[in-house]
Amino acid sequence: MIGQTISHYKIVEKLGGGGMGVVYKAWDNRLKRDVALKFLPPEMTRDEEFKTRFRHEAQAASALDHPNICNIHEIDETPQGRMFICMAHYKGETLKKKIARGHLSTDEVAHTIDQVARGLAEAHRHGIVHRDIKPANVMITDKGRVKIVDFGLATQSGTSRITRTGRTLGTLVYMSPEQARGDAIDERTDIFSLGVVWYEMLTGTIPFEGDHEAAVLYGIMHKNPEPLSTYRSDIPAGLQELMDKALHKEVDKRYQTMTELREDLHRLMGGPSGGRSLVRREWYRRVRSPLAIAAAVVILLALSPMLRNAVQELFTRAPDQKHIAVLPFENMGPVNEAFSAGLVETLTSKLTQLERFHESLWVIPASEVRHWQVASPSEARRLFAVNLVFTGSIQQLGDSYRLTLNLIEVGKKTPRQLSSAVIDEPLTNVSALQDNTVIKAAGLLNLELGPETQRLLTEGGTVMAAANDYYLQGLGYLQRYQKVDNLDHAVSLFERAIKEDSLYALAYAGLGEAYWRKYRYSMDTRWVEPAVRNGERAVELNDLLAPVHVTAGVIYKGTGNDERAVEAFQYALALDPSSAEAHRGLASAYENLQRLAEAESTYQKAIELKPGYWGGHDDLGIFYHSRGRYDDALVAMNRVVALAPDNSRGYNMLGAIYYAQERWQEAREMWEQAAQIEPDYRVYSNLGILHYIEGRYVAAAASTEKALALNNTSYVTWANLANAQYWRPGKRSEALATYRHAAEMAEENRAINPRDPELLASLAGYYVVLEEGPKALSMLQEAFKIAPSNWWVLYNYGFAYEQLGDRGKALEWIEKALDAGYPMKEVERDPFLVDLRTDARFEELATRRRG
Repeated sequence: MIGQTISHYKIVEKLGGGGMGVVYKAWDNRLKRDVALKFLPPEMTRDEEFKTRFRHEAQAASALDHPNICNIHEIDETPQGRMFICMAHYKGETLKKKIARGHLSTDEVAHTIDQVARGLAEAHRHGIVHRDIKPANVMITDKGRVKIVDFGLATQSGTSRITRTGRTLGTLVYMSPEQARGDAIDERTDIFSLGVVWYEMLTGTIPFEGDHEAAVLYGIMHKNPEPLSTYRSDIPAGLQELMDKALHKEVDKRYQTMTELREDLHRLMGGPSGGRSLVRREWYRRVRSPLAIAAAVVILLALSPMLRNAVQELFTRAPDQKHIAVLPFENMGPVNEAFSAGLVETLTSKLTQLERFHESLWVIPASEVRHWQVASPSEARRLFAVNLVFTGSIQQLGDSYRLTLNLIEVGKKTPRQLSSAVIDEPLTNVSALQDNTVIKAAGLLNLELGPETQRLLTEGGTVMAAANDYYLQGLGYLQRYQKVDNLDHAVSLFERAIKEDSLYALAYAGLGEAYWRKYRYSMDTRWVEPAVRNGERAVELNDLLAPVHVTAGVIYKGTGNDERAVEAFQYALALDPSSAEAHRGLASAYENLQRLAEAESTYQKAIELKPGYWGGHDDLGIFYHSRGRYDDALVAMNRVVALAPDNSRGYNMLGAIYYAQERWQEAREMWEQAAQIEPDYRVYSNLGILHYIEGRYVAAAASTEKALALNNTSYVTWANLANAQYWRPGKRSEALATYRHAAEMAEENRAINPRDPELLASLAGYYVVLEEGPKALSMLQEAFKIAPSNWWVLYNYGFAYEQLGDRGKALEWIEKALDAGYPMKEVERDPFLVDLRTDARFEELATRRRG
C-alpha cells in the first residue's frame, strides 16, 4: 500500500495497526499537509447498514473541537468499498512508547492524565464515549501536548454501537467490567479505562494480568489490583484512594464524571480545584458514612409518615435494569413436583415474552437454571450475572393453591428481599393461578402491563381446567428431559391434555418437543415422525403463537429441513421480534444453509437482545471457531467466561480454540479447569484428542472411555476411542469393531439429517479406515457441495485420498483445509499421515506456510 494514492492522499508509511484497523501516514495533495489515514478492517464495512451508522457516529465525533482531541478531517472509502478515516497527523510518540521507555515521575503522570481527562470530559459533554482508551490511543506531541486519537470509533451514549460485528472495541486489558460483560456503557467506562492507563503509567505494569484472555477478564471482573506502593515508594498520600475509585468495579461507586476525577487530582497535586470547596467535600464524605445516613433516615422517618412510605418504596423498588432468573419453587405439599416445575417454566416463559416491551428486561431460560441446578439467589448471580431472582413456594390448603412469590435483589454483596406476593386460587382454576402469578411478578418488577401485554400473557391457553393441569405437569417433566422416564411421563400428560382439549395448540407443541427429546436421548428414529406431526399440528391449530413456530423450527432444523426451519423461525420473529431463542435457531439454520453473513448477523442480534446472557456469545464463538476465525472466537468465548466464570462451557470452548491455534498447553489448562467445574463427556473427549495427537494413545483411550462412561450416545466419541485403539499394539481388530459401531451410530443420525456436512465427512473417514473407499468419496462429494469451506470436510477429503493412495489429491485437499483454518500442528502429528509427511511436496508446503 506504500506509495499508492487513494483519493487525494498518497500513502507514505505505515504507523501501526491492530484489530480495529491499520494506520498510515499520508500526504494530502490538496491541502499539502501530513495526515493519518486509518483503514477499518474489510469485514467491518461490508454491510451498508454498518456504513451508514459508522458515518453518523464518526461525524458526531468529528464535531469535537478540543486541544486534547485529535481532529477528524473526513470519512471516505476506497473504490473497493473499504472505509477509512482521515485524521490530523502529529509529530511525537504514543503514550505506549513513552511508558515502554521507563520510569515516569508522579507529576508527569498527573499532567498527562489531567489532559486526557480534559479531552474526554469534552467528549462526554457531547454525549460521546470513546470506549477504547489505552496508551496506544494517546499521542504525546513533540510540544508536550496530549492528543486522544481514534475518536472516529467512539459511540454516542445510548445509541446503537458499531461493534455489532463480533469484535470488541475496548482492548482487553483496558476494558471496564461492564464492557467485558457486554452491558450498556456510559462515560464511566472511559473513567475505568483511564484508571488502567494511570496505573500502568505509575507502575509500568497493567493492573489485571493473566496467562490467557480468560484470566485477564476474570481479574477485571473479580480481582483488585496490587497497591501502588508495591511498585514504587514515592506515591503521594491519597493517590491510592483516587486510583481505587477510578478502578471501582461497580459503576455507581466509581468517579461519575471526568470533571470529578480532575478536581480530586488537582487537589491532591496542589493545583486548582475547579472551584469546589475541599471543606464541603470532606463534609459530604462524613455525611455519606453509614452511621450518619442511618441517623438522618431515623429522624426523617419519625417526622413524616408520608416520607417514611416514600423512603420505603425507594429502598424496595426493583432496579431499572432487570436481569432475572426464576428459581425452582419450594414444594410445601401436597403438590405434584411436575406441576410446580411447570409453573416455574410458565412464569419464566411469560416473563421472557415481556422482554419485547421492556428493553431493560431479560430473563435467563429455565433450562439453564435447571442444568446448573441453581438452588440459591447467590448461585444465580454467580453463574448468570443476574441482579434479580424470583423464589417461591407452593402448597395446597384445602381446596386451594397458595403460591408465595419473593423478589430478591442479588446485585449487591448481600442478597435482600425487595418484595413479595401471595396468590390464592381454587384447585379447579389453574389457569387463573398461572395468569395471576405472572401479573403479580410483573407488579413486583414495576412493569406496566398494557392491554396488548395482558392479551399476550393469556394467549394460547385453554378453558378446560383438566387440560391445563395436565399440560403444566407435562411441561414440568419435559424440562427434566435428561431422564427418559420423565419424557415418557411428559408424552402421557400432553396426550391427556389433548384428550381434554383437542384444539390445545401448546399441548401439541409440547408433545412434539417431548418426542423430539426422546429421539435426541435415544437416537431411536421412530420418535421423529410423531415429533414432526405434532409440531406441525400445533402450528395448524394456532399459528399466532411464537413458541409453536420455535418448536417446529427446532424439529425441522434437527431433521435437515433447514429451509422450513428458516421459515418457522422467521414466522416466530414476526410474532415476537425479541425472541432470542428464535434468533439463535434462525442463525443456526442459516449456518447450515451456508448463508454465513446472515447467520453471523442473526447470532449478533440474539446477543443484542440479551447481551449479559452467556448463551448468545457461546453460539457466536462456536460459529467463529467453525469458520476458522479464531481471534473472533476468543473474544466471544472470553465473554462467556467473564459472564459465567463457574460455567464449564466457556472453558471447554476456549480449550478448543487454543487447540486449533496450536496453543496446546493452554488448551490443556482450559479443559482441565472445565473438568474441575463439571465432569462433562465433551471435556474428557477433547482431552482424549489432545493425548492422541501427542502420541499418548493409552492416555487418549482412558480419557475417551471416561467420556463414554458419562455419555455413550455420541458417535464422535466412539470414533475417538477407535482412533486411540488403532495405534495401540494388539488393539487393531478392536479398533475396527469400534469404528464400525461409530459408523452405525452416525448412519442413524444421517437417516434423520442427511445434510449435516460434518457428520458426512466424519462418516467418510470411518469408511476409509474400514476399506470402503468408494462409499467414503461419495459422502465427501456430498458434504463438499453442502459446505465447501468447512475445514473438517476439506481435511477428511485429504485424509481419504491419502489412505486410498492418491498422494497428489491428498496434498491438494490438506492444503485447502489448512487455508480454511485446520491446525497445521495436527497434520504434522496425525499418525495416519506419517507417510505423507515424508513427501518432499509436503515439506515444501509446510515450509511455505511457516515462512
